Amino acid sequence: MKSNSILIFTSVLLLAAFGCLADQTDAVQPSGQKSTQIKTNFVKGAELNSVEINQVLMLARQSGIEDAAEVETFNYLPGGGRGISVKSKDHVDGRNIFYDTLLLSKNGWDGLEPDKTTKRLGNFCVRELGKYTTHLLTYEVKKNTIRIVIGEGVDIAFADKVIPLIASKKVRFANDNDWVRRNFNELG
Repeated sequence: MKSNSILIFTSVLLLAAFGCLADQTDAVQPSGQKSTQIKTNFVKGAELNSVEINQVLMLARQSGIEDAAEVETFNYLPGGGRGISVKSKDHVDGRNIFYDTLLLSKNGWDGLEPDKTTKRLGNFCVRELGKYTTHLLTYEVKKNTIRIVIGEGVDIAFADKVIPLIASKKVRFANDNDWVRRNFNELG
């Protein structure tokens, strides 16, 4: 009877230890944060367990993302390798939406060697240029609110004139295979 109890207990411990390595996490509550749920999205073969997620979140906090909303893994295409991103919560100011993204590496995932500017924690690192901010503007198109990424240096007044013209198909694109035209066709 005692050996069965030990076997069951050992099996439960092993399942708990290895089960978290194999399962995709839908949400995690990182240590050191209050009741905030972090959304996760992992590609096959690039899953992170709860300890790894907490290390990634600690690196994100050290890099200026205090309000993480999402951790995801991805494949670099077409070259190969895998990466990790941490996205902050959206910061809304009227029609403007901003969020920060931090790109991280895990040892052996991307083939890049750390340099002097690399922050490290466990098997993870973030390089000096790993954090960037995305700026979105909301527009009403056919009674739907859409978000358009506003690149660095784009004049908002110009975007406010051009986006409605593109959405109403009053602008022609020179090349039918142009990826910009295809993206804007998805608006309507």
